[in-house]
Amino acid sequence: LENANKIDVIVFDKTGTLTYGNLRISKIINNSGHSNNNLLEIVSSLESKSTHPIASAFKSYASDNGLKSLDVSDFKNLAGIGLSGVINEKEYLIGNNKIFDKYKINNNMSKEEEELALDGNSIVYILENKKVIALIGVKDIIRDNASHVIKKLKQINKRIIMLTGDNEITANIIAKSIGIKEVIANVSPKDKSNK
Repeated sequence: LENANKIDVIVFDKTGTLTYGNLRISKIINNSGHSNNNLLEIVSSLESKSTHPIASAFKSYASDNGLKSLDVSDFKNLAGIGLSGVINEKEYLIGNNKIFDKYKINNNMSKEEEELALDGNSIVYILENKKVIALIGVKDIIRDNASHVIKKLKQINKRIIMLTGDNEITANIIAKSIGIKEVIANVSPKDKSNK
């Protein structure tokens, strides 16, 4: 408690800390040839093997809408990026825009990503055989008391930073809405403790 009094910087994670971590699908931009339900069966089948907070949005959607679970083989967690797996002999990559650097793939949906981000969405890319087939916006709800807590901490001269794996546009929109000026975005889980 004595040491706590000397703290002058407080770093908050976003998902599940400043927000409820109760993510929901808000928009689907589907260029795949699959119906939205079939696309979401693919995504939720892969996400069901993940522990990332974003996975919960797809698990909830699948159970609420009676989507069937598909067989996934060769599943991999891609730390700080997303996940991959094979369904019906097709390779799927699901995750954030770091996928494009890692796999040297061209992002032909960056304009749509920006539109979703400006609306406060976390962005999930879906690639089939290394080709972008869809973009899904997922939204979280800010905790009722988040802005009040931030305001109180500022009143006692604490420096507040929000640290998130989310993209910069979405992170800044959420931070601004609760009174945080300093944001460190696009940070992988492993890099958060380094920061």
